Amino acid sequence: MKILGFTEEINNCDCCGKSELKGTVAINFDGDIKYFGRTCATKQGALKNEIEKAVKSNESVIKFVNAFILRNKISNDRQAEILQFAKNNKGQSLNIFI
Repeated sequence: MKILGFTEEINNCDCCGKSELKGTVAINFDGDIKYFGRTCATKQGALKNEIEKAVKSNESVIKFVNAFILRNKISNDRQAEILQFAKNNKGQSLNIFI
């Protein structure tokens, strides 16, 4: 089992079926990726500090992208595209969007 991260894009828990969550924790079980709410993720064996680290990392990327968009006067309608790039390419420069 490995925590892949936290996403706000999927808000249904694969464990209990609860919907309209603020986000889910993506966990890889030997190639099978499941999405769990925080409570169910801990029931699956994820440590609370690992979950919080994933949540904070996600929040950090969102804040960074929003600051980048504002600082460079980029249209807000490109936020989703830039955010997806930032999440998939950690450490890569966002200057390609300028």
